[in-house]
Amino acid sequence: MKLTCPHCGLDAMAAWRKLALGPVATSNCRRCGLKVSTAVPQAIAAFTPTLVAVAIVLSGLVRGASLLIAIGAIGWLVTCWLYLVWVPLVPRQVTRREAVLAAQAATGRAEADGG
Repeated sequence: MKLTCPHCGLDAMAAWRKLALGPVATSNCRRCGLKVSTAVPQAIAAFTPTLVAVAIVLSGLVRGASLLIAIGAIGWLVTCWLYLVWVPLVPRQVTRREAVLAAQAATGRAEADGG
């Protein structure tokens, strides 16, 4: 899953939090506290399965409540999966070196570039 903070390189948030995060909304990384969001093109494209499911349901081509519910659920599940594994987190503020160093020190992870 793409839950890595673009600032500190640590896990930024829980999966459920990313699913609630859109490309316009921001959230703070739980490690360094800097603002992150999702990449706009990938976030929009990840909703394609849900849009296709809605189009199928609204078209009237499919009959039967259970089949319509299944189509909607599959579209939603595929969208969630795409959002978690394909949509990256992006920075929404300037990276503050001291916040990154503090987060990495708190987790015992040394900075990759050596200082």
